[in-house]
Amino acid sequence: MKQILRKTLLALIGGVMSTAAWADGEIAFTAGNRIGATDNSTAWYGQASEIIAVGPHQRLTLKFKTYTATDAELSAAGVTDAWHDQLTHALNIWDGQDQNLYMKGCGYGWKTHSGETNDPADYTVNTEGVFNQKTYGWGDDYRTMIGTGADVVMYIERNGSELSISQTFTTSGGAKYNHYFSGTFGLANSNVWLQMTVERAHIDITADKEITDASITGKLIGLMNNTTAFWSAWSDYFTLEPNQSLTLRYKLYTNRINNWNGAAAYVTTDANRAADGYTEYFGLRPDNWVNVAGVNATSCNYDVLGWNWATFREKIDGSTVTVTVTRSGANVAIREEFAPADGSTTLWEEYNQDCGDGTQNIRVFLALEGAHLDLLSTSAENYQTINAYGWSTYSSDKALDFSTPIDGLTVYAVTGHTESALKLSEVTSKVPANTGLLLKGTAGTCYTIPLADSGTAPAGNLLKAGTGANVSPESGKTKYALSVAGGEACFKKITTPRAIPVGKAYLEFNEEIAAREFLGLDGDATGINEANSQKLTANSQYFDLQGRKVAQPTKGLYIVNGKKVILH
Repeated sequence: MKQILRKTLLALIGGVMSTAAWADGEIAFTAGNRIGATDNSTAWYGQASEIIAVGPHQRLTLKFKTYTATDAELSAAGVTDAWHDQLTHALNIWDGQDQNLYMKGCGYGWKTHSGETNDPADYTVNTEGVFNQKTYGWGDDYRTMIGTGADVVMYIERNGSELSISQTFTTSGGAKYNHYFSGTFGLANSNVWLQMTVERAHIDITADKEITDASITGKLIGLMNNTTAFWSAWSDYFTLEPNQSLTLRYKLYTNRINNWNGAAAYVTTDANRAADGYTEYFGLRPDNWVNVAGVNATSCNYDVLGWNWATFREKIDGSTVTVTVTRSGANVAIREEFAPADGSTTLWEEYNQDCGDGTQNIRVFLALEGAHLDLLSTSAENYQTINAYGWSTYSSDKALDFSTPIDGLTVYAVTGHTESALKLSEVTSKVPANTGLLLKGTAGTCYTIPLADSGTAPAGNLLKAGTGANVSPESGKTKYALSVAGGEACFKKITTPRAIPVGKAYLEFNEEIAAREFLGLDGDATGINEANSQKLTANSQYFDLQGRKVAQPTKGLYIVNGKKVILH
């Protein structure tokens, strides 16, 4: 049947799926509609839903009741196909290029490229994905356990070229079952299309289709009976840029068989699993073990259990887990906390090592074994360490949220200058990505900066985000970079090409400021041109900021007559 079906589909689409109707009378996926005859006599693709487009970062939710043919109905229809356990609802997805993916209600599925001659069920080339992951057996189990009016919630979710499909079934008796697919499919920046159809089955749609921005929370990962095989169920990828932190919270359920059953956190290069460029820096299991040669253990507090692994397995089953991953330069630190459901002492483990040189993006994901989890929340934050002089410039390719004060940190835009100092405007709202900012805080302190969905650019801000490229002098403009003079932070004129790193910022005035090599950050800093000064005399005495007398001052910041003075 599979080969006949495959040839029929390819004949219909000429090797590339079109958005033309495949079935007689496309049926809108709205509450109250039905696909298939109630006597479950509908042949394969005899009826199908409307064609639904799903964007690169969208989630489609479908809700319906599913019914499959009984043995009596199959016998009356003369159906003796050995594949009768697959007579159910089915999802068909195509990418408009050359890929098709099928997933049936029974958990069986396959993925094909046009023009292939192999059995589509055997297709594994150039794809990562797992079918047939389900919490019930083969044969008649599906039809008798689920295909009798179970409520189905199906999620089809995309993160670029990553696709995940999950189906959760709730029977009239309250039992729950699930199965899923996770893998690569389609082009990262293009739509995919799908239809729901049936074979010797029917579905009653219980809610209108819902398309929303993709969400990575509220998602079950792994098999609900905790038989998830190793390297068969993963969370989404989470990409961390330099100076970012990530927090994941989830409910963990395990089979309590092995100490390592649960979710392992992997930190890798910025590539898909098994793709070119993919390398694992490390993987951290729940049981105080990391997969790095020569490293057998992490720091943990499992001694509070007396290292009783049977108690450990009991405590983490049903626990709420918080995973925090923090990047500081090349170093990546991870901490996992397990809060047991019985309210007893929170268990924790932690580990850190260098991953790359701190300039590359990295990825984090969870891989399950003998367990499943319910992802509760995720949050990614940027952070910045203030330099030794109490000031830093900053920019991010994410929108940032300063609407809630950050203790000890003040954030500014630069809106102009006086004769010698900058005009600063405090930022107390959300700002868009790539906004140049000036931060004032305690020297050496690392501040966490929350992310936002969007924001409004500070009015008149003259700070520009660094890109890593050289910033050069330019006619009609004057550009400054954060520097140090006389032991204090200030902005120094850029007179030769200078690279401004990603994550930093520089000043750009749409005017030529010929006489000002330095601009101070304090309102009492007085900038002067020594040659033209009327305030300084031959008897003026210069002191550095530590109070030491300077006999022959050069360019920089000094104390003269009790005031700060910048010499240009």
